[in-house]
Amino acid sequence: MASKLSVRLAALFLLAALVPLAAAAGLSLGLMRESLHEGAERRHQDVATLVSSYVEVWLDSTRDKLQALGEVLRLDLVERDKLPGEPVTRDDLSQLQNVIGPLIDSNERWSKQAVPALELEFYENDRELVAKGEPRGQSAKMGVQNTNWMALNGQPDASAQNLSRKGGRADSDLVQVPQQTGVVYCEPVLEVIGSTPTLAMSVAVGEVGSNFGTLVADLDFTGLREDLSQLAGEGYAIRVQDEAGTALYEFGQLEGELMGTVVALRGPGEAAWTVTVNEELARIEAPLVAMRRQTGIWLTIAALLAGVLSFGLSIGITRPVRALRRAAEAMGQGDLSVRSGLVRSDEIGQLAAAFDTMASALAQLDAAKSEFVGNVSHELRTPLTSMRLSVANLLDGVVGDLDERQQRSLARVQRELDRMIAMVTELLEMARIEAGIVEPAREAVDLRELLEAAGSARRADAELRQLAIVVDGAGSATADPALLRRVVDNLLDNALKFSGPGGSVELTAEGSALRVRDHGRGLDSSEAAQLFAKFHQGQADGVKNHGVGLGLAIVARLVELQGGSVAAVDLPAGESGACFLVRLPAADPAAPSRGGRERAGERSA
Repeated sequence: MASKLSVRLAALFLLAALVPLAAAAGLSLGLMRESLHEGAERRHQDVATLVSSYVEVWLDSTRDKLQALGEVLRLDLVERDKLPGEPVTRDDLSQLQNVIGPLIDSNERWSKQAVPALELEFYENDRELVAKGEPRGQSAKMGVQNTNWMALNGQPDASAQNLSRKGGRADSDLVQVPQQTGVVYCEPVLEVIGSTPTLAMSVAVGEVGSNFGTLVADLDFTGLREDLSQLAGEGYAIRVQDEAGTALYEFGQLEGELMGTVVALRGPGEAAWTVTVNEELARIEAPLVAMRRQTGIWLTIAALLAGVLSFGLSIGITRPVRALRRAAEAMGQGDLSVRSGLVRSDEIGQLAAAFDTMASALAQLDAAKSEFVGNVSHELRTPLTSMRLSVANLLDGVVGDLDERQQRSLARVQRELDRMIAMVTELLEMARIEAGIVEPAREAVDLRELLEAAGSARRADAELRQLAIVVDGAGSATADPALLRRVVDNLLDNALKFSGPGGSVELTAEGSALRVRDHGRGLDSSEAAQLFAKFHQGQADGVKNHGVGLGLAIVARLVELQGGSVAAVDLPAGESGACFLVRLPAADPAAPSRGGRERAGERSA
């Protein structure tokens, strides 16, 4: 399982690897998006410029054609000996209609159509009539229609709209401006007849001051619209409109979000026409979408590879650290034989070598200490025992009678000698355990019987303390009866010391485990971590207990030698006291079970 440090290091390595990649990918995609938009704007600008140029050229060409047609009319009238200002008869105009008609009829090829117009009208110069006080004519003297268009658009609505549109043209600028100035005049906005957009354009027939009248053409944009369709291409929506928003040409149906460009078009006269080119944003950014998809795939692959490499690198870094931590924890629990087992040439290897050297030095020091304590304990035990016998002889009157004061002093000396002998015995026992001299037996032990034997041996002491020893439960385990009895004795001794008068100590067998509980003051949280450490002594009412603090340390070592474990158990809220649980290997049901009395007798023997 990965440690927190491994996860943090892996995340750091992963971020260090992916953040630059993600930033570079984001920057590249952003630049690509800007480039695509700029390219689209250039394309739109080119298309719009091409369309606007074509429309402008078409309008200029149509104006020139209309002027040429006006010159044809002037020459024809001059040949008929007509003078400017003289009335033009119907016979003259009918002959002119036969000449002009074919020039505006649509053919299969637009290039054969001299003037692209839906209709041509001739308005006579009637200034002399006005000068004589006669009313000005309100209609054209001649009207030539595009027969093909009229056949297709002869619906009543279109015809009525066409007639109403032409009413009052004689007095309009469309007719009067060319006669008075000689310049070509064009209306600034389009007008839709039926479904056909048209634009009125007029030229003078003759020069200023000597003209025959005005030739008015309603322009036909059908050919222009077909050519624009060829120019536009697919994927674009193009709209050419006048300043009033009426569309001359509209091509393409697009959906979704659009991106477009608007270009000014030089319309007729001073009119401000525009060309708008739109394109779907999805079409423009299609390469970007593909690039994003590819980038996402490669970033995912890079993230997976970077994650594997990052975790591998972080684990490679933290594994030796965890090994050192485990070794340090084992040393903290008293196992000075542990080594890191790391052989590396880097700084971590040097740290591991220094740790192993330190562990070896500590093990040597501990061995020397244990040997010293064992030797001293062994050497002290004999003189102390001899001194105790001597004091006992004195108390028994072997050397003579003693007064009461002498007896009290010798009794106090005897108690201290007993305590010193117990302490030396504990030190010697711990030294023997750490030296590996103690070899536990492995046999089935009746735990209930062993607990009853231990309780009976200490019942007199418990009664003096006004305590009750309660044995309960049943069970068996695989253990050394003598060593297990020593474990129970130590735990029971602690329970009696820390229990107040009137309470009880409970010894319970539970399967392959046993429990020792008292109802005393309990354990402080600060003591729990050091309970089984060597030379740790608890306190009762702030006073340090007698002894050297090896009782629970010996318990822990003896239980470990038998393959078990011992721990302090938390009690339910509101209950006081301490409880120790000893877990042992389960007994083989087929093996005979031996209790604590027989083995205790063997141990005493």
